[in-house]
Amino acid sequence: MNKKEIAEIKKQYKPEYSCIGKIAGCYVDKDKNKVLNFYISPFELPEEELEKYFDILKSSLTGKIGGKLFNMEFPLKQEAEGGTQDAFCKLLNSKMDEGLLDAFYDRVMETYDNPESYLILAAEGTYDIPGKGMDEDTIPDASEEVYHFLHICFCPAKFDKPELCYDPEKSCISDRKKGWVIGKPDNGILFPAFNDRGTDLHAALYYGKSCKCLRRDFARELTGCLLPLNSEEQLSSFKEMAEKLNCDYDQAEKIQTMLFDIAGSNADSVMPASVNKKEMMALLSDCGISDTEDAADVFDSTVGEDGALVLENILPKKVHIETAGVSIEVDPERAQIVKRQKIDGREYLMIPIETGTEVSGVSVKKYK
Repeated sequence: MNKKEIAEIKKQYKPEYSCIGKIAGCYVDKDKNKVLNFYISPFELPEEELEKYFDILKSSLTGKIGGKLFNMEFPLKQEAEGGTQDAFCKLLNSKMDEGLLDAFYDRVMETYDNPESYLILAAEGTYDIPGKGMDEDTIPDASEEVYHFLHICFCPAKFDKPELCYDPEKSCISDRKKGWVIGKPDNGILFPAFNDRGTDLHAALYYGKSCKCLRRDFARELTGCLLPLNSEEQLSSFKEMAEKLNCDYDQAEKIQTMLFDIAGSNADSVMPASVNKKEMMALLSDCGISDTEDAADVFDSTVGEDGALVLENILPKKVHIETAGVSIEVDPERAQIVKRQKIDGREYLMIPIETGTEVSGVSVKKYK
């Protein structure tokens, strides 16, 4: 799914025209006991309460692709009878049958490692996909397909401390009751994927609140899929690969420039710019680096032979140069002003002094 498709589904979580037909949940205590199972019709809830459920669901459709959101494809074996994708299909087609849903809760409880209480929140919905004209504007009456989906979130609970608060009914200050408060999800899944603005049963969208919260083992057990590297892992992989390159200053600068150029040329794309192994090795070769075998091995072992590095995950907002305890940050489009020059047999980095120069915030008015 791309950012536009994710945004299109996210927009459906509005009480006035909700596409959600059923909401269900299971509250699990810290001793792994199911203490509450519930089914809710969204149409029977007060709007204020329904919005709280929608806020939870929408929060798991928030973030960058490759940062918090991950496109997953199911292996063929998981689409066979008894596979993970097959189980999701049966749960979807049954419109969250209570027996199938309870079995799903059991699967979650086996692998979702959380020391405190948590809520498994599930929603089932249908979205009449409107057509689009040549100008990309939607045509409400030109629905060609119905997107039937499951959206499931895993929400840790935290024990709320008692606090003083104003009680409007009694018109006084009183103790607020303490209790377990449902937090925003740390992981979630949307099945099937909404790819090319249509149903893709071979794929799903996975959410992880942060690199720290992303539960890889849980995601693998639940879906049978391997998640792509998150943003921190991709940056770490790129740095490890770069350490294997025996490159000089000019080559290092050229690698950065070419990667920034690729990112810039794809700035208007709905999918984040990325480079796969073949493209990365070709780029290194274009930079004059002939020995890329070790770097290729790192790419295979970390990103995967069929994986890709998302450029916004590995490129800094500014080109960063550090040497001899001195750090220089330069906007990518101005990186060429830093020149290398040899003086008396020693290499130096040279930056031309221009109008507008400052030293620790003090403007330089004269140049001797």
